[in-house]
Amino acid sequence: MIGEKEFSEIKKDLQRLEDLREKTIKISRSIINLSKQIIHNLHKNEIKEAERLVKEINQQIKELPNVKNLDIGINFDAIQEYVEALSYYYILKKNKIPTRKELNVNTIEYLSGLCDLTGELIRRITNSLINDNLKEANRMKNFISEIYNEFIHLDIHRGDLRKKADMLRWNSEKAEDILLRAKGR
Repeated sequence: MIGEKEFSEIKKDLQRLEDLREKTIKISRSIINLSKQIIHNLHKNEIKEAERLVKEINQQIKELPNVKNLDIGINFDAIQEYVEALSYYYILKKNKIPTRKELNVNTIEYLSGLCDLTGELIRRITNSLINDNLKEANRMKNFISEIYNEFIHLDIHRGDLRKKADMLRWNSEKAEDILLRAKGR
């Protein structure tokens, strides 16, 4: 027989896991929201506000529990968004793409975030061309090309990441098409 003591400990463990799950969801939602705000501010060239939000999101990332098997995916989504937002920030602020180590993320989160980043870079290309800034548009296209050129050497089979890699290819082609049309006007 298992006994009351065993089930009393199981009850405590389940409560601990539920508390951890709730904390993960809450912080993940905050990270997703901050990521969107960072990207929004960067698109508006409000760098100071983006820098403030980067500090805030970095603190939130440190507080995100590193847990597996809680039957939630929001923490993975939050980290992808974090990679996307911070990579966009690094491109605009430091003219480079951060590494996994700089962001302290795993490979799948990193690659997924970079794929999503290319959509923001397409938007930056479009806004740059609207403002007659061909140099900035070309710079963004070069980042997309750089990411794509590295991805074509990877053997990706995972379903969601495979779809994102296909989107990356499409964004690379779209960037080239946008710039070709802009140069031809």
